[in-house]
Amino acid sequence: MLYIGADHGGFRLKEALLPWLKEQAISFYDEGTYSPVSCDYPLFSERVARAVQANKKHRGFLICSSGVGMGIMANKFKGIYAACLTTEEDVRKARQHNAINVLCVSGSIPTECAQRMVHVLLTTEVSMEERHVRRRQQILALEGKMIRDT
Repeated sequence: MLYIGADHGGFRLKEALLPWLKEQAISFYDEGTYSPVSCDYPLFSERVARAVQANKKHRGFLICSSGVGMGIMANKFKGIYAACLTTEEDVRKARQHNAINVLCVSGSIPTECAQRMVHVLLTTEVSMEERHVRRRQQILALEGKMIRDT
């Protein structure tokens, strides 16, 4: 399942992606926004992050003017690994090496680029190479410590 969310800066791109997701038979849930009226991105980022957090098989796709704000907010949730990326190769590496589960993008990227990036997010397996597993375990250990320290 793909959870997709956008603020007003990503509304146009989100709306352009929805028919393609249906055509590709990709299961998705639209977490909003549902209009181009100015709104606050944290709400939509939280919705997507919580949905992905609830099921490790789910993925998230967040869109705002730069992608950065959505990513900052999503990464506040334990178990969410969001990255703001611009190329398919970046998505592939981030998924393989870092096990990202939420992809954040700028609303200004071309629709076709976003489609390819979503495809990569959904089809790329996480690497089980020892070096990648070791590094992800280090991140998890620090994440657990940081949560206890707050």
